[in-house]
Amino acid sequence: MGCIPSKALLDSSEEYHKVLHKLDVHGITVGKVEVDHGKLMNRKEQIVKDVTEGVDFLIGKNKIKRYEGFGKVLSAGKVEVASSGGDKEVINAKHIVVATGSVPIDIPGLTVDGKNIITSDHAIELRKLPKKMIIIGAGVIGLELGSV
Repeated sequence: MGCIPSKALLDSSEEYHKVLHKLDVHGITVGKVEVDHGKLMNRKEQIVKDVTEGVDFLIGKNKIKRYEGFGKVLSAGKVEVASSGGDKEVINAKHIVVATGSVPIDIPGLTVDGKNIITSDHAIELRKLPKKMIIIGAGVIGLELGSV
């Protein structure tokens, strides 16, 4: 899960940037500006919760059947879904949405240890920001985190 939390963090960083660099154009001067990282992370987590609950509500309200597993489109209107336990089911439907999500890839020579070398999944959960960070990759989440 990275898209929603990275966008929430990006939004907060954009607001911070506005306070630092754009308010003076409007004749607004502020004192010392600080980031409360704990509150920032709590806001991000609340946004993820709210959006997830909202999507779940809409799925239920619209009587959409959700399948979790690994999907394979067999033909128009036909998908095979394999559960994490290995059971397979073929679903026939007029409309099919395949929400693939994404996972960080392993890069040869860079062993993810969760401390010095982390994935975007780790980065969106950091409770303390490092002074410096290098982002490798050009996926949407990596680019957004590079802007936070």
